[in-house]
Amino acid sequence: MGRNHNNGSGERDSRHMCLRCHRPEVSCVCRLLGDQPTVNNRTGITILQHPRERFHPKGTVPIAQHGLTHVQVVVAHFDENKEPTATLDLPAGTGLLYPHERSRPLAEVAPALRPAHLILLDGTWGNAHRLYRSNPWLGNLPHFHLEPEEPGRYRIRGEPDPLGRSTIEAILGALRILEPETRGLDRLGQAFDAMIDAQVAVIEREAAGSRRRVRFGEPHPVHAPLLERYNNVVLVYTEAVACADGRRRPVHWVALRPASGQTFERFGKSDSAPPNPNHLAHMELTAEDLASGVNDDQLARDWRKFLGPTPLVAAWSQSTLNLVATLTNTTDSDSAADSTANSAADSAASTVLLKAAYCNLRRTTSGTLASVLEREGLAPFPTPFRGRAGRRIGQAQAVLELILHPSEQRTDRRLK
Repeated sequence: MGRNHNNGSGERDSRHMCLRCHRPEVSCVCRLLGDQPTVNNRTGITILQHPRERFHPKGTVPIAQHGLTHVQVVVAHFDENKEPTATLDLPAGTGLLYPHERSRPLAEVAPALRPAHLILLDGTWGNAHRLYRSNPWLGNLPHFHLEPEEPGRYRIRGEPDPLGRSTIEAILGALRILEPETRGLDRLGQAFDAMIDAQVAVIEREAAGSRRRVRFGEPHPVHAPLLERYNNVVLVYTEAVACADGRRRPVHWVALRPASGQTFERFGKSDSAPPNPNHLAHMELTAEDLASGVNDDQLARDWRKFLGPTPLVAAWSQSTLNLVATLTNTTDSDSAADSTANSAADSAASTVLLKAAYCNLRRTTSGTLASVLEREGLAPFPTPFRGRAGRRIGQAQAVLELILHPSEQRTDRRLK
């Protein structure tokens, strides 16, 4: 059911969705797997999935769901304002397949000590880390990782960690070590390759249809405003917690004007409980820090006052810019009569995504902010801010300077 939709001419229409795997026809897992029986894996697989991955069109979990006999997918609905979730009901001998400083290479573990069941985290690299952080019981499991001899084949979604792999690649790599006699694993790998090829073909067709071309080396609209309006640049970084209703609540807000050195720092205070202890530790903050914070209305007023009338807001991640837009456009009775605040809100759309500017400059994918600094030989700028936010905005400022002055020697800032 749900297979082989066509548009009347015998060709598949990529707009139709498969009713079984809920994927567009161009990447329908049912079509890729065909009518072959599922692979009867001996090692059970549990996939703890970030909610954003559940219906992601480029996700690989459906290949595991429809291609393996013993697999379970659990969507992790978590709230960082509450205590961490309880453990899953996992069988004895379960191990976590996740690159970590405590993890051991799975291939080097003696057969008698290898896991009988595996749990994997499904999401982007950042979201997988959030899953790990928000489920501390995972830390009690034996940790394993793969050491692949060749780069991953997941060309449509890059991995910032060289040990990172798509979920299906990680599953197949582990099963080839744990049960090399199992038949059909290569067929699932071929289905994965076919899915990637189909997605890449779509991307290439869309790129070929674009008539807009930018010559290498010329100013690009992504970062041209940084050059033209440097005196108005406001660099911002935010720490936020994910709430059960899908909203992100600001917890720590830092910003600076690189041209003048002016700084801004506020903690967000909420009537509800503070973030759970694991998330506080991750942000390198304490409950006392947040107890001294301001409510959302006061944070919005202070932020608009700092921005001024014509800011150019720059941030490394789109999630930060989204949160900035939400806060900047928040209105209350005090700010409604404030013309300066209103003019700042009107200019909220004037933003630059530093990640996109860096990728355009280097004509490559970026990876994490920390990996960019390591690759470029940069050290973060010193900042007066608390916690992880202080380090991150210092890293973002180093990338900003690289974008503005890519040809200058930066030996004085290189990592030792």
